[in-house]
Amino acid sequence: MAMAPRFFQVLPFFGCTHQFSWPRRWRDGEYYQVCLRCGAEYQYDWVSMQRRERVERHPEPASRMPQCDVSSWRPRARRLAVDLPVQFRQGGCKEWHDGVIRNLSKTGLLIVAQRLLPARAQVELKFVMPKEISGQDHSLVLTSGMVARVLPNENGKGGRMAATIQACRFLRQ
Repeated sequence: MAMAPRFFQVLPFFGCTHQFSWPRRWRDGEYYQVCLRCGAEYQYDWVSMQRRERVERHPEPASRMPQCDVSSWRPRARRLAVDLPVQFRQGGCKEWHDGVIRNLSKTGLLIVAQRLLPARAQVELKFVMPKEISGQDHSLVLTSGMVARVLPNENGKGGRMAATIQACRFLRQ
């Protein structure tokens, strides 16, 4: 019987090895991440790009949200400068194209590539999510979103694409 208490003290060390979603936003504007394995929610701070403490929170219905003046101007989201290889394709297409993600933010990412997709096209992207966001090394993800802006090079060969991220899921490696 003396062994039972020790055994249960060790159990927390065998808990979930979290895989975190792309940061999400509650209706009140606060950011959080959800573990895709166990469902635990953690606060997320975009200023420091760090996950904070675990929270047990259920957002209030929209009818209870305080009303505020909405300005059309929004400050740019803080960006995490990266140099990540990415594969992307237009939604519904089979052919993947190569590129490099130059920065990530809570609103999306910037890709440099030789092949560009048209603005407003649905896009799928495969890349290794930075540890600062996923909480794990070498987390291969498949994301979907929309091309928000296309900035071709002056010579007409390649350029940059800004894309939003609307959904994200981890792929088994």
